[in-house]
Amino acid sequence: MELERNSIDFDSGKGSASLAVHSSSSWSAKSLVDWIAVEKTADSLRLSVEANPDIYFRSGSVKLNGGGTELLLEVNQDALGLNLSVDKKSLTFPWEADTLKVAVVSNVDYSIQYPDWMAVERNEDTLAVSASENYTLIPRSGAVYLSHGEEIIGSLPVSQKAVSPAMTFGRNISQPWEISSAAWQDTLSVHANWTWKVEADPWVEMTLPEAGEDGLLPAGDHVIGLSCSSTKYDRNTQLVFTTNTKVYRQNFVQDGIVVNLSIDKTEAKVRAAGETVTVVVSASEDWILGELPSWITASHTAADAGDTPVDFVVAQNKGVERSATIEITCYTKSVTLTINQDSEATEYRIVFADGTNVFRSVLTPSLKSSIALGYNLGVKEEALTADPGFKMEFYSRGVTLHSLKDTGIKINPSPGTYSTSKQLRDEDMAYIKFPAIEGKKLIRIEVNSVKGSDRSVYITSAVGPTNEDAIASKVSDDPSTMVKGINIFNLKNPRTDTPYYLFLCESGYEYRIFDITVYYVSE
Repeated sequence: MELERNSIDFDSGKGSASLAVHSSSSWSAKSLVDWIAVEKTADSLRLSVEANPDIYFRSGSVKLNGGGTELLLEVNQDALGLNLSVDKKSLTFPWEADTLKVAVVSNVDYSIQYPDWMAVERNEDTLAVSASENYTLIPRSGAVYLSHGEEIIGSLPVSQKAVSPAMTFGRNISQPWEISSAAWQDTLSVHANWTWKVEADPWVEMTLPEAGEDGLLPAGDHVIGLSCSSTKYDRNTQLVFTTNTKVYRQNFVQDGIVVNLSIDKTEAKVRAAGETVTVVVSASEDWILGELPSWITASHTAADAGDTPVDFVVAQNKGVERSATIEITCYTKSVTLTINQDSEATEYRIVFADGTNVFRSVLTPSLKSSIALGYNLGVKEEALTADPGFKMEFYSRGVTLHSLKDTGIKINPSPGTYSTSKQLRDEDMAYIKFPAIEGKKLIRIEVNSVKGSDRSVYITSAVGPTNEDAIASKVSDDPSTMVKGINIFNLKNPRTDTPYYLFLCESGYEYRIFDITVYYVSE
């Protein structure tokens, strides 16, 4: 196989050409780049190239195979000629922030670079060039550069004038001026080339030059006096100097007195029956106690400097475990005391995964049973906790109930059809039934969910025959949906006259539960 020639050149535009091919057997041709198309005839090869969109020369190849021979045809294409125009030769900004627009026409794409005191936004063929305020006495200059790849293809010089009004100071005002708590006085030298004013909070007294009729202070060199009284508390302000539209700010900080505050214990554990916790508060100044919960009273809510024993009386806890964090404050310093109290609640924890700390007895239906297939109406399953005297029951209506070994149980209340005469409803739910224990009331249920649910769940007292009755008997606080992890349902007004409580799962969603903990307290 032979080619008329081994290479062919095209200009930058779209084009085509044909080459003679001499071969003693059948042959094939394939382009190795996407911008070259090939068309084969009996004894010729037609090449077509797309227009070159770039300003760089490019080269590609076509591979021919025939008669045991492989040939490469080199295809070259000229670069696109750059066509770039900018309608302004340069830009000049005043010292204030401003934006100027420039029209740019280019037949190639380009990127933009510019100094950090500028910003450039591109909208089709227009560049909006912005300059920030030039708060210096020195003009500045730079350029907007247009680049294609690694090559700069155009530039636009930019300059900005300096600000006219300005002030200088006898110290670096970018650093905070910090003084002690004692009474203080000092001076600050100021140079202004424009009329000016200064403001601060009233606790900083200033001695200033005489103001003009406009209330502004004269330009020139001045020494202003500053003073303030002693303080117990930290305080801060700003000396705000203004000349024309330019503002200078000096952060001014005065420390309060040094405070020493400590307590002899920061945490206490209290029995459910209640007891008194004594804490010694040691303070260098007078102190005050923060807000207390209703179940804790204190012998002192405030005291003077020194060592003060404070008795915190903790009431009996008839509910679940509880905790309070109490803040003690002495001027700018504070410490906290945490009191944790045990619960009198009886706790039953039902673990559905293979645990080692409780007896696991979840009934696993046969895969061929009606409950596993999700068609059973009113089937009851029982599970035992570590206490054999506590039973929990499942009621399922069109529900699939599976034990998932290490990940608990799966409850899937899915609507379906049992038979022509028994059609399941979309609002059907799965019921987990908790017993009412004589002499006790149910106050909280904790559900450890393996996955979240955006479907509502309900804790209800004994209910009527419909789901509307169940929802109307809701006794739990929010959340009404479950998240992955621990979900706490506190009962608002636990019933003592109900024979049982129900945990209801809506249809149309899969619930996966690792364990459930139920808390009862004495009435």
